Amino acid sequence: MNTWVKASLMSLTILSAIGLTACQSSATATPEKPPKNLQHRADDLRKPFDREGKRLHKLTAEERAKFEEKMQEHRAQRDADRKALQQACEGKAGQTISVKLGDQSVEGKCEVRFQPTKPERLQPPAAPKNAPAV
Repeated sequence: MNTWVKASLMSLTILSAIGLTACQSSATATPEKPPKNLQHRADDLRKPFDREGKRLHKLTAEERAKFEEKMQEHRAQRDADRKALQQACEGKAGQTISVKLGDQSVEGKCEVRFQPTKPERLQPPAAPKNAPAV
């Protein structure tokens, strides 16, 4: 064989071996770190967090009472708005109306909604009385 061919094959072999070694060693030398949101102590994992990952604090009795009162007001307002919409649409199916809810005036179309009931489950047919047992 020609000396140049031998030299080029040897250098190619050495370079590919070095390249493979470098790829393998760098992957094991730098292990991947877990995401920061998973780097908590075990006791921290039991404490509640909100959707953005911020720690929630427990409400005091006074804060809880204020929260419950605010929620009751919200539910009452929602129920009043729903009742106003139902009264405004009564007997006006398919018509466009305008209803004032609080500070806003809302325009919309009154539609009748139909939701069918679920059919009863069919029972499997009973085995004939004259059939032999299997």
